[in-house]
Amino acid sequence: MLSACGGPSEREYALPETLCGVGVDQALYDPLLPPGDELETPWLFENHGPFTMHQCLLLVDGEEAVRAFTSSDMDFEKTISREDLGVDLNDAVERDGAYEVRVWPGVAMARMECHANQLVSVTLTVEAPYPEDDEESVRVLSDLIEPFMDATMQLIPCEEFEEEAGE
Repeated sequence: MLSACGGPSEREYALPETLCGVGVDQALYDPLLPPGDELETPWLFENHGPFTMHQCLLLVDGEEAVRAFTSSDMDFEKTISREDLGVDLNDAVERDGAYEVRVWPGVAMARMECHANQLVSVTLTVEAPYPEDDEESVRVLSDLIEPFMDATMQLIPCEEFEEEAGE
């Protein structure tokens, strides 16, 4: 049932023990989940087995709260275009770390080179419209993306890319 006042002001559902079925500190994804009555998880990474492509969807009161997926795109621009993410690569906040990371309000992406099923790259994308404040969203997603990528890569039979001499 829809509420004329815009819905609950507090979170009535329990915070999930994992994010998309992978172990990430709850404090990192807690801010992504808005107030509401019911959390549904129709897709979790763990449901897909040890493959390179994974999808996750968290719904709060039937509305998309978090969507995350992995892809084999070699660069961020392909994922941005294919998934119609509504962000411009030139506006991204770049993060230093173990992965190539780009963050915008509501979207974060991490990429690493690897060998898995004849692929040479895995990109993790997270979309989350909450928190609504742009600066807070970038901060929360920046803090989350690398640990989430670490946990996600445990599901993917991926070896770190090593350039061979003569290539």
